[in-house]
Amino acid sequence: MLPIAETLRVLGYQRAAVVHSGGMDEVSLHAPTIVAELHDGEIKSYQLTAEDFGLTPYHQEQLAGGTPGRKP
Repeated sequence: MLPIAETLRVLGYQRAAVVHSGGMDEVSLHAPTIVAELHDGEIKSYQLTAEDFGLTPYHQEQLAGGTPGRKP
């Protein structure tokens, strides 16, 4: 993630966030989220959790959807 944030800095971006959580390139409720944040030429790396936002963490299996034919 830091190489991607560094590339964005070199390309002239002033602000960006690169995130990774639970094997995905997005914020999730089932794993901590690692963030590489670019702001005014500086890159900071930190971790966020669901609890940081007052949310309940879930196991990935609890978030899985069904099949296309399955009715809610």
